[in-house]
Amino acid sequence: AKAMAQLSHPNVVQVYEVGEVEGQTFVAMELVQGQTLSQWRRREPPPSWRACVELYLQAGAGLAAAHERGLVH
Repeated sequence: AKAMAQLSHPNVVQVYEVGEVEGQTFVAMELVQGQTLSQWRRREPPPSWRACVELYLQAGAGLAAAHERGLVH
């Protein structure tokens, strides 16, 4: 999580801080409004295959940025 705080990319949720309070670890992250990818895919009417490809390309770009920084998930 500390390494994630060093990563800034439009397709990666920003991590602001990692710490510990009363023996519990916390991660303070950007709040992203909306729905999960799974929810988006199940909407009615369903998204087109082109919309799916575009969204998955964006997710892949975020993963690639994390991998370039040596982060694994």
